[in-house]
Amino acid sequence: MKVLITGAGGQLGWELVRVAPPRVCIYSLTRDQLDVTDRAQVEQRLRDLCPEVVINTTAYTAVDAGEAEPKRAYAVNAIGAENIAVIAASAGINLIHISTDFVFSGSKAIPY
Repeated sequence: MKVLITGAGGQLGWELVRVAPPRVCIYSLTRDQLDVTDRAQVEQRLRDLCPEVVINTTAYTAVDAGEAEPKRAYAVNAIGAENIAVIAASAGINLIHISTDFVFSGSKAIPY
């Protein structure tokens, strides 16, 4: 099986690459190797690599910086995710998208 892990320079992406079983062919791309906000670049990379699965761990996770740079955070977290999803779907590639849970305070006594 061929799997592309985007955001491979981040904590989660790096760990997924590290623990991947030897029988899985892993392609790992960091943000320097793939700008998910550039739809044409995403399309070209998926065409070149032909993965069966994309695991998208790309994210703008610096919360304070994201508040200071909302357009950049939106571009990566929303537009980038959309680019990967649309292109993967059109190519028949399965997508696993992982996002943050850092939207709730965690202070409630009941599940969100």
